[in-house]
Amino acid sequence: MVEPSEMLDDFVQRFKTLVDTLMAHPRVRITHLWIGPPATDDALTELAQDWGHPVPAALRTLYRRADGLQLRWVDIGNEYYDPARDDPMRFDGPWRYLPGERGVAAGLLDVPTIDQLRSRDTVGAACADDEHPEYLDRAVSIDHFGDQQDAVLFFGDGEDDPWICVAMDALADVDPPPGDQTLSQYLDRVLATWASIEHRTRDAPRCLDGILRERVELDPTRLVGQRVVYDGGQDGSRMHGLVLSLVNLENPPRHWWFGPTLAEVIDDLGETVYVPLRALFPPDGADDYEALYADPSALRALLRGPGEPIFASLASLETTSYRVGLVDGPMISTHAWPHVALTTKLSPREAVGALLAGSESSFQLRDAHTPRPIAWPRTRPLRLGRTTMAPDSLAVGLFDAAVLHIGRAAPRDLVGWLDPADTKRLRRLLQRFQARSRLRGYDPLDDLSTTPGFTSRALRGGPTALNTEHRSPQRGGKIGLADLRVVEV
Repeated sequence: MVEPSEMLDDFVQRFKTLVDTLMAHPRVRITHLWIGPPATDDALTELAQDWGHPVPAALRTLYRRADGLQLRWVDIGNEYYDPARDDPMRFDGPWRYLPGERGVAAGLLDVPTIDQLRSRDTVGAACADDEHPEYLDRAVSIDHFGDQQDAVLFFGDGEDDPWICVAMDALADVDPPPGDQTLSQYLDRVLATWASIEHRTRDAPRCLDGILRERVELDPTRLVGQRVVYDGGQDGSRMHGLVLSLVNLENPPRHWWFGPTLAEVIDDLGETVYVPLRALFPPDGADDYEALYADPSALRALLRGPGEPIFASLASLETTSYRVGLVDGPMISTHAWPHVALTTKLSPREAVGALLAGSESSFQLRDAHTPRPIAWPRTRPLRLGRTTMAPDSLAVGLFDAAVLHIGRAAPRDLVGWLDPADTKRLRRLLQRFQARSRLRGYDPLDDLSTTPGFTSRALRGGPTALNTEHRSPQRGGKIGLADLRVVEV
């Protein structure tokens, strides 16, 4: 085990070795690098006077090697990678706030200079509540490694190697010392994980490649007319579409973190949107979307068949399954949107019936509430931590997709519009939702913020129309393009 003093004595040299490793990797771009000169004894004395406590020995050792260090690197597999912006390396530090640089960093270390550290408020001084715990008055950020992510150092407790707390919520989650790591242990972890932002609180893979994104690069010269996948449905759900053209932003606005090239894409819901070129992915074989989209007969047979093949073919369309409300409408599972798009080649009435059948079959699977492994290749849009899906989550997504088709078609008489067998199936599904509710006195069929409540009312003659337009604060007209929705993943 490396002693704290030995580790920090050697830290700058190990940091330079880390930089060499990153620079040698073809999928890494270092965008910012700065190592400060050794701090003076006078500067350390002034810091101790400001704090009203001695500077911990380990921190003195670090600053006597370098008065601040900054490193920022990007993964060229990330959707936000822009060669023109991210390939040049800057050395003109120190920078005031490294996490605020345009684009998205995969790795970042931002140890302040002593002057910067002296000017920082303690966590306690920044608290709106005057009755905060005393230890927060001895806590200060020693590493801004993300927009709301900090390594907080505790001084004034007599420790030579001070305690560190990694805070992930804008300093709102600073736990009291002693913590689970000291300054030397924290910096050792930073080096061992290639300064990866994602791995500040968990172990990294054994090699740098395990951190980096894998992706199949698309050739822009052959992209028009090709099918693509991207995160751009309602609230970020996965969408498929066809590339119509490529356009370039002449003067990207300050808030634009992507590269300048966008694709004009018509998605399978029929909406034409702009998608950043780097946010496009080729379709893959982990699910059967592309084959089923091209063969409505096979799709119809699948959805009206048994549950196991449905799960095998469709569970990997989208792993997120949280619910987001429509304007003046019910909450919809994000898992629903890809299934709506998949079934657009069926007539609305036929799509509703098939999706209801698929939902019922999925609910009927054995242990439907138990998550099962699903395929989500690393070459797809990023989905952190999701490798499973429960059949009943898929069933809810299919049900909500049927509701969206109803809302888009807006039939005047839902019972008369549906096939009689599908009406019976819909009523059975509503009874299942009713039986699933565990809240005493709560009936989801009376709750219009739910899809069962919406469809229950529609079966009784209530309104069926829904506003399913995708919402986006960004429009092409704001950035010098045609006034289409701009997908920002």
